[in-house]
Amino acid sequence: KEELIAGLLKIFGNNISMIILYGSVARNEYTDESDIVMKEELIAGLLKIFGNNISMIILYGSVARNEYTDESDIDIAIILKNEIDNKTKEQFINWSADMDIRYDRVFSIIDIKESNIQKWGDSLPFYRNVKKEGIVLWKAA
Repeated sequence: KEELIAGLLKIFGNNISMIILYGSVARNEYTDESDIVMKEELIAGLLKIFGNNISMIILYGSVARNEYTDESDIDIAIILKNEIDNKTKEQFINWSADMDIRYDRVFSIIDIKESNIQKWGDSLPFYRNVKKEGIVLWKAA
């Protein structure tokens, strides 16, 4: 936990007003230090690309349900305040491919417009599942 906090402070510096540990980190269920590093890099990379446009980063799917295998992809939903331009999409695609290669995992990262999840979150099955089983990795203040 100390390394996670130190890493977050290194990345975000004085911009952090509070760090809340939850999920497997809080329960000490991480079995590999690389999981923590991967999570830190994932959050930092998405924030670097999308900046203030991100309202939330959510882990969902088999990893969130703790039903994953070594072959499972890592499902991430990025809740965005606004649409993204083509330059940002291209930057994101390149970064995502680098993450897949670096960690030898498939990161299935989708972007969802905040207004869509608010509008359809209780009626469309996919949005409902993200809301129900999702673990919030990061949320805008």
